[in-house]
Amino acid sequence: MFTFQIRYIAHPGIYLSGIRGCLDNIVHNQSHREYCFSPYVFNKKEEIHLLVIDATCHETINDFPVAVLNLLKRRTTLMLVNALQKTLIEQLEKAHCCSVLCVDEMTFDMRDILEMTMHNKRYLSPLVMRIGQQRDPEDEIALTPSEYQVMKYFGNGLSGVEISKRLFRSEKTISSHKRRIMKKLGARSDVELCQKIDSLKNKLRFASVRAGEK
Repeated sequence: MFTFQIRYIAHPGIYLSGIRGCLDNIVHNQSHREYCFSPYVFNKKEEIHLLVIDATCHETINDFPVAVLNLLKRRTTLMLVNALQKTLIEQLEKAHCCSVLCVDEMTFDMRDILEMTMHNKRYLSPLVMRIGQQRDPEDEIALTPSEYQVMKYFGNGLSGVEISKRLFRSEKTISSHKRRIMKKLGARSDVELCQKIDSLKNKLRFASVRAGEK
């Protein structure tokens, strides 16, 4: 007889009841298996096949205590989220190794989750994967403060000569900044550069504090 060792960090409620119901169906159809479903005890050394954490009441990773953050490094940790928690879902999917299940989905199979986590593989439910794929690549663009200053002037229609005078930099330096900006934005001409700058003004994430905005 094989026993699934499953622990949880959550208040009793509909989500835990749903997980327990799925486990009941698994062992009902496989008589040689059973499961132990109990609260997780921190710092207790034991073999755990799956750790379920209810994260549906959190907005971001910053809401978790340090002890829970350490558990996000494990693929056997299954975070429960809802479809409205897009920020948290993106953080979990991108920066951590844990498995993630959206509780609003009705198509998941608990057998799939157990099979993957028991083989140390990460499980991401369909909606979680879709949100990860929809992440705007523009969010990953990073400009230095100098590049941001130059980009802002180009966006206002200034020429390289005019920018060099404004910033007291050589035209060669401004030209180098422009080439790097165009490469990062994927612009192939001056017209396309201005279009990119105009559309990305509110989306760019900068490598350091924005210059000229203090």
